[in-house]
Amino acid sequence: MMRILIADDHVGIRQLLVRMFDGMSEMEVVAEAADGLAAVQLASECQPDVVVMDVEMPRLDGIGATRRIVAEHPDMRIIGLSTHRSGVYVKAMLAAGA
Repeated sequence: MMRILIADDHVGIRQLLVRMFDGMSEMEVVAEAADGLAAVQLASECQPDVVVMDVEMPRLDGIGATRRIVAEHPDMRIIGLSTHRSGVYVKAMLAAGA
């Protein structure tokens, strides 16, 4: 079973992702975070296999949260999520370890 943490400041997006992943028998959403600091804390507490990380969030953006999570948990996988079309965000998330 793949354990997933969803980090997004938009509750509707989180709910949509939870429904999508929970509908797959091999995946389980173990936590949801509304900001980057909560994502970092929940990654340590819940030890998910994968974090689906929004790029823009309050308190700590997804790029900074990704850096922190990867530094503490190098085997944890991060998937960046954004509505931005700019490659700048993609490059920044990849550089952070996503």
